[in-house]
Amino acid sequence: MALVESLDGKSKGTIDLTQDIQPQLYKLDRLLKRATVFLSYSHHDREIADRIRQALEQHDYSAWLDTAIPPGDDWAAAIRSAIDDAVARGFVLVTLSPASLASQYCKHGTEYALELAARPPRSNVIPVVIRPFAPGGLSPALAHHKWFDLTTGPFEERVEELIRSLKTREME
Repeated sequence: MALVESLDGKSKGTIDLTQDIQPQLYKLDRLLKRATVFLSYSHHDREIADRIRQALEQHDYSAWLDTAIPPGDDWAAAIRSAIDDAVARGFVLVTLSPASLASQYCKHGTEYALELAARPPRSNVIPVVIRPFAPGGLSPALAHHKWFDLTTGPFEERVEELIRSLKTREME
């Protein structure tokens, strides 16, 4: 038997490896809910996306960027799979900037994530402002989500606040 603590440091559970494995895997899955983050970003904003990824990884999140796709792999399938995993086990952070709002790739990925995460009253798709933009370019579906703004203070402090918010966010 093992006592396991969740990544948020709050939820604890006992995993009994002598019992049937399915209920134990379910408990473990629940403890790891906050572990995966998919970062949707424009390649023009890659430096900021990398900084967010590094901060998440320092807090034991598994942060996924499309740079993880090996050469020769099906890019679209890999993106869908990563979004599937993040919606099921964590969060999709949709970076908002003039470049990301102009990107068809970002638009398609965001729409796919929003379709998967359409569970009222809350969603695990979180818009994150990384550069000022004209709100008129925002899709109506994303406009209904509350944004987290990284541009309103020192970047490192704002990213830490974002991560604190993720750690305390209710998950279904």
